[in-house]
Amino acid sequence: MTAGEANSHSGDRRFRRESDVVWRVASDRVLVRRVDASAAGDQDAELIGSAALTWAAADEASTASELSTATGLETAHVVAALTELIEAHWMRAT
Repeated sequence: MTAGEANSHSGDRRFRRESDVVWRVASDRVLVRRVDASAAGDQDAELIGSAALTWAAADEASTASELSTATGLETAHVVAALTELIEAHWMRAT
């Protein structure tokens, strides 16, 4: 899936965290780290802002609209965060 596909949020497309990632919530950010060192993308990162809120709200596979409701963010901000998270291989569409 390409990151641009996150923009097709109008249907039933659901997004979820990658399963090989452990994470912790800090005061103003979410710290993520890959368990599998051979996986694509950076091995660790600090998510801030919309990306952190979107990540934290993604307890289960959710649509952009559901994530928008859960975070209180406008859907456009959630879609931008999903695009960022997908490009970095922290999340994917299901």
